[in-house]
Amino acid sequence: MAISAVVRSTFCRPSSIPRILLPAWICVGALIGWDTLGANTVPVAPATPAKPLLEQAVELHLDGKLSAARDAYLLFLERVDPSGIGPTSQAADEAQARNNLCVLLPEIGEPESAIEHCRRAVELRRQADDPVRLARGLNNLGIVLLHSGRTGAARKRFEQALALNESQSQTSAAADNLTHLGLVAEAEGRFSDALDFHLRSQQLAESHPDQEWSAARRQTAVINRGVTLEKLSQFRPALELYNGLLQEDDLEPRPLSRLLVNTAALYRNLDDPQQALNTLDRAEEVLDRQDDLAGQVDVWLIRGQAYDFNLQRPEDGELAYSRALELAREAKDNYGEVQALYLLGELWRRQGDAERARRALEQCLETTPEGGWPEPRWSAHAGLAELFLQAGEPEAARRHADQALDIVESIRDRVRSPHLRGSFFKDRRAIYSTAIRVLTGTLPPGRQTQTSWQVVQRAKERELSAVLQRKPTEQESAEDAGRVLDIDRFLQRLAGRGLAEYWLDEHGLYVWVLPPSRGGHRDLSALTLTRSDPDRLHPMVLRVHRALASSEAPNAEDLSRLGRVLLGPLGLKAGSEWLVVTDGVLGVLPMELLPVPKADGSVGMEAETVAVDLARITYLPSAATLASLRTGESAAPAYRFLGLGDALGSEATRRWLGGASLPRLPAAAAELRTAAELLQGAADLATGPDATEAFLRKGLAQGASVLHLATHAVVEPYPGRGAALILSAPPHESRPSLDGLLRPPEIADLPGSPDLTVLAACRSAVSDDGDLGALGSLSGAFLAAGSQGVLASLWPVGDRTSAIVLELFYEGLRDGRTPAAALVEVKRRLRADPRWNHGHLWAAWVLWGDPPALVSAPDSAGRLLARPWLILAVAAALGLGLWFGLGALGFKTLGRRRPSTKP
Repeated sequence: MAISAVVRSTFCRPSSIPRILLPAWICVGALIGWDTLGANTVPVAPATPAKPLLEQAVELHLDGKLSAARDAYLLFLERVDPSGIGPTSQAADEAQARNNLCVLLPEIGEPESAIEHCRRAVELRRQADDPVRLARGLNNLGIVLLHSGRTGAARKRFEQALALNESQSQTSAAADNLTHLGLVAEAEGRFSDALDFHLRSQQLAESHPDQEWSAARRQTAVINRGVTLEKLSQFRPALELYNGLLQEDDLEPRPLSRLLVNTAALYRNLDDPQQALNTLDRAEEVLDRQDDLAGQVDVWLIRGQAYDFNLQRPEDGELAYSRALELAREAKDNYGEVQALYLLGELWRRQGDAERARRALEQCLETTPEGGWPEPRWSAHAGLAELFLQAGEPEAARRHADQALDIVESIRDRVRSPHLRGSFFKDRRAIYSTAIRVLTGTLPPGRQTQTSWQVVQRAKERELSAVLQRKPTEQESAEDAGRVLDIDRFLQRLAGRGLAEYWLDEHGLYVWVLPPSRGGHRDLSALTLTRSDPDRLHPMVLRVHRALASSEAPNAEDLSRLGRVLLGPLGLKAGSEWLVVTDGVLGVLPMELLPVPKADGSVGMEAETVAVDLARITYLPSAATLASLRTGESAAPAYRFLGLGDALGSEATRRWLGGASLPRLPAAAAELRTAAELLQGAADLATGPDATEAFLRKGLAQGASVLHLATHAVVEPYPGRGAALILSAPPHESRPSLDGLLRPPEIADLPGSPDLTVLAACRSAVSDDGDLGALGSLSGAFLAAGSQGVLASLWPVGDRTSAIVLELFYEGLRDGRTPAAALVEVKRRLRADPRWNHGHLWAAWVLWGDPPALVSAPDSAGRLLARPWLILAVAAALGLGLWFGLGALGFKTLGRRRPSTKP
């Protein structure tokens, strides 16, 4: 029985360096044609002198003697009436011979020769009005066209074959057609369509479990789904699919070898090279029993990447790539050749062999069919951009960088799932980094800052829109949405605040700065690039974060160096307001804690001024986020305050945590009541078993100004598990959308758009991905869901500290302050009190977004009437001086919340 299209593995770099995926491909030939061959072999008595020759050719074909079978088929066709005018049986025999050649020739490296035979077979069967055999011929023609890179023509044939097979109830053949349509979609970069086709093929096979063909088709579909997930950087979900199949005992050798090769690629991508190499050894044992050169090509490509990228053994990597290239050319495996050329070119580029690298990458582009196989094309263009930049050829460098970006961004709109778009584009940062380096290295200073900043917006807007599902505004077309930031609209929203946007890659730290200006300042300040910092910056930031998360004081020298590098370009002044766009590992660093450099660039070690003393800082995932956030008044919400706390979790939660249970949060109920009372207005609260996803969704759908979640957050409890907020779930709840685990993709789909979301949960501002990116975090997901702002924490915060910070924060909101103003006031008050002047106590909370004031500021009389205790405080303060009295009162309030004054 045929395995109609088992795809090859996906290749990419390990997570420790930028990934550039190369596409999956089909295994043409013996994997495809045998049941087509058998079905088309009609045992008819020798009606013509040529008939025995056809039977002999079929026998040779079935015995695997492919060259001899080809010669027999061709000899048979020489004896067929070339006019095509003959007895019906002769036309049917010719169609059978040409169809079998269509299947056979690609197996022996002659795909171009096969196309004409495929087309003639289709023409004869169309004339014979034989829909079943016509569908088979169309399918085989589509396979050969796909193998040669003609994806559009192949898609047309598969669609025609599918329509015929569905009309004739040919279920097995229809499953094959769906598989091939999925492969076309992959080759064209339409990954969402590919997943849909492969899932339909799987479901069709599963709906006929008693059929002989069902198991093989289902296995093929699952493997293909896994490959598509690989291409979207969804490595662990793909590995789960593969491991499930490997537990089955009815795998034929061909799909088993492909499955092992694909599994090895996943282990390599997950930075487990030894497991990858062991799995490749198993795959080779199976492949040795088959005549499958294409499978051997894949083995050597993955082996080379394990040596090159994971084990840092480039010499062994080069030998493996060269062997893969040799085998690919021997098998006339065009796609394997493209992959090997790209990987060799990249290896030589990194080793400084520019001439060989350039030849390999240019040959890679020449060998790649136009319009197909997008991954190797954008990768080769990016590599050539780097080479031309180093060679001092700016125009060529920019041209290749632009082409790489255009290919990557052309795929963006084809990935429908926001979650999958996010993972796909997160792993394409290297392409944007290349473009930024090219632009900053080739354009005049004034132009380079503006143009390179726009590229950063394209990169981060892609990440953002992957979750935001941003719709174009009236001023934008669907095609241009997010590609170029409208600077005038942006400046209006900036409203005189400063902007600092960071971009961190393996080459350096880039900073773009818009100083605070109320005069409509248009130009970015000069680009800052610190080439010596990346290797040191990353561990410094993590050391600071780890110390704070452990309630310890960070190393003073680390803080001083970070202050010079990160705050130096800003020139912070007293009373200024800044929007800070962090990047990568910088997302775990509270900038407010960093010492402010002096005019001479030095940072004092005693009684130093830190950023929070001078400036009000709010965070954004990208500058473009500001233009995307809602402006103006929203519809009147049903609730001023919607709160959930002390959730119990669920059985799904415990399974997700490996059987662990989370402690109850008894103080959460009081925290919610206090916040609701301070804000005043309609409120709806749920705690314990009532704090469910269903309650959350219902409340948000009705509308709420503030959403407050006082519950547990879990960030990466096990590798690859991700982040989630823990809510309650009704007993025996089986719906995944209501299982008590609220993950970022689910959060992004929540209804409603609160002005402010408060995540009173540990590490809720930290991402679950390796780059600690904002959009992988719970806070980023709530921005994506439509919240104007999100208050979240960077490390675990104790109950006592949280209670004080949040009560003071809500008091500020009640008094008419914006969330940003309320938060900075809380931090300054805590920092000014010796009992609380510890960074791990006051710096954990950060505000993302640009939320408005939630309560209109009352006049003085209204404020006094609303707070009777304040009248007594003012009277008592008159004798001691108004300023001193209010200050003393404030800190006594802090002390009264908990009897102990020990931090």
